[in-house]
Amino acid sequence: MPKHQLPALSSNFTGRDQELEQFEQRVTNSRKSSGKLASQHLVLYGMGGVGKTTLATALANRLKNHFKSAQLYINLRGSHPDGISPLDPAEVMRTIIQALSHETRLPEAIDQLLPIYNSVLSDAGNTLLFFDDAADAEQIRHLLPSPNCFLIITSRAAFSLAGASSFKVDCLNARQSEELLLKLAPRLIGNEKDAASLCANLPLALEVFAGIVNDKQLYAVPILLRLLRDNHQLSPVDAVLKQSSELLPDDLQKRWISLSIFPDYFDLAAVGAVWEESENVTRESLQLLVNASLVEWNEQNGHFNLHDLVRLFCQSTLSESGRAVLNARYAKHYRDIMVAAVKCYRKGGDDSVRGLKLFDSERTHVQKMFEILCSKQDVDSASSLVSMLDAMGTIFELRFQPRQRIRWLECQLTASRLLNDKNAECKAVGYLGASHSDLGNVDKAIELLEQALALSREIGYRRGEYVTLGHLGIIQRHLGETEKASINFRKALDLMVGSGDDESKGRMLNFVGCIYKDAGDYEKSIETLEEALSCARNCEDKRSEASIIANLGTAYVNLDKIHKGIELLQSALVINSENGDRLQKSRILCGLGQALARLDRFEEAIQCHDNAVQLVRQSGNVRQEGLALSSYASMMAESGQLPKAIALGEQSLAILETVKDPFANIARENLATWRQLSDNLLPRTASERDGKYSPSLEW
Repeated sequence: MPKHQLPALSSNFTGRDQELEQFEQRVTNSRKSSGKLASQHLVLYGMGGVGKTTLATALANRLKNHFKSAQLYINLRGSHPDGISPLDPAEVMRTIIQALSHETRLPEAIDQLLPIYNSVLSDAGNTLLFFDDAADAEQIRHLLPSPNCFLIITSRAAFSLAGASSFKVDCLNARQSEELLLKLAPRLIGNEKDAASLCANLPLALEVFAGIVNDKQLYAVPILLRLLRDNHQLSPVDAVLKQSSELLPDDLQKRWISLSIFPDYFDLAAVGAVWEESENVTRESLQLLVNASLVEWNEQNGHFNLHDLVRLFCQSTLSESGRAVLNARYAKHYRDIMVAAVKCYRKGGDDSVRGLKLFDSERTHVQKMFEILCSKQDVDSASSLVSMLDAMGTIFELRFQPRQRIRWLECQLTASRLLNDKNAECKAVGYLGASHSDLGNVDKAIELLEQALALSREIGYRRGEYVTLGHLGIIQRHLGETEKASINFRKALDLMVGSGDDESKGRMLNFVGCIYKDAGDYEKSIETLEEALSCARNCEDKRSEASIIANLGTAYVNLDKIHKGIELLQSALVINSENGDRLQKSRILCGLGQALARLDRFEEAIQCHDNAVQLVRQSGNVRQEGLALSSYASMMAESGQLPKAIALGEQSLAILETVKDPFANIARENLATWRQLSDNLLPRTASERDGKYSPSLEW
């Protein structure tokens, strides 16, 4: 996702020089007097079509040299038509985090996102944020950035916001309107006063009417003005849009109206898919609509968009049957993009990064596509849903919380049964089990995975069988049922023989290596993990590579080769930074913190755990949060900060008991010891320090 994404300034911009000078001076004067950028952000508010976005775009482009680190633009959809809700503040935070840092699974809850958002922005350098079309102050309140950033907000609503000053954007005055009209359409000379009056000096109406005048050279200007007067009962914007629509050829009119299906920006390929036209026809038609000022075009990134008022007008004329046809084409196009992103991601290496970037660039459309398909019960929609099941174990696992995945997986399960596709049904049930496991719903997860296992055996789906056995083994290991877990991992490995599936083999060997580590057989653990590492590198599976190297690191730490273990854990962090898996990073940091504590480097160990807890809350993995908190509590106890250790230990125990994790027993004993130490100020023995303080984290 680019860090420099301001909309391009229209060459037709005019009439706002005084306001621009005032705003720019406000920022630069603040820097001259204090050495810092403006301390107050800016809210530009006013009626729809008055030119708030254009003015804000001009200001942002003037200021961008002061904010060279990044300039980010987000449409908050505060006044978006067609029942689409304003963009959730948490989604805005996720978008900014992903633009400025390596990212993966991010939390749903805004209170968990907020510290990450603030941290990423604080580290980003001088950054300009442009939030277009805010609904109200509540949508913005949590999004106010750190002092190194400057925020420009546009909104139809007038509101006050701590840390921001507000400015009302009015219509252009008559002279400015006439000047703009003549700049856009010189043949209006002599009629510019009437045209400006009929357009009520609204910049959007002025631009669209000027587009009509330029496009309809065979119509005398007085005729066009008369046609505009005939729509006097409509708002100025609707009047010129209706006139534009009526003057378009029928086929182009239908194409323009159909663009309202896009909730956000769109590209040439997407339009071609929705129109079912060739690239040349699509390009020519869009060119005509851009020339007529009916479609906005950002030359920098090649994206098109409709002004909200234009989208609303087009949607009001779109029939339900027409909308249904367009929805189907829209969904098919973005389904294909989702499938392409997953295929790219699964290739490994740099392709994985490209796959994630492709998904991120179309995330809004992918979400709408999923909602469209989930609302239907036909065979085509079911086939599309089923074709995206592999996304649930890859990109969706990284980008969406378990609850969101579960909702969509339930739709995919229904779709697979509608198609009587047993392989797809097996996948959907298995992914549902894994997602419930992430939430800590152990009983539900096991029930679903056993269903998937039975189904895979019934239909002879070998890959489904060994993947499901692996998921069951993971849960059994979590529950302390090590022997059962080991048996299932071994069965899975036997089923993989001859499959050529190095990715799954590497991951399964990783878990077997952890089983040996749990049993204290560190030499055998290292041998198995080295084999797993070879598999991961063969298929360029960076996520598994980081995980395996981290497990090797903890094995060496347990062999008292602490410096070698720390070196491996640090190298795992470097690889993790390439794939951006924050849950994995949390686990690695816990292991690194435990290793540092063995060297009495408690300040660094505590910092590792503090970061780990912040990261794990982004993933939605409830059990791992409990373990990370328990490990953090141990570090605080080790450093003598018993009140903090007790508070963290109580949080950890509550989670581990909820998810029925056997480590809850050790966490409970640790908590009791810390409380006793706190009450009696008793010194700890060496056995107390070394025997129970660190949870066995799985990777």
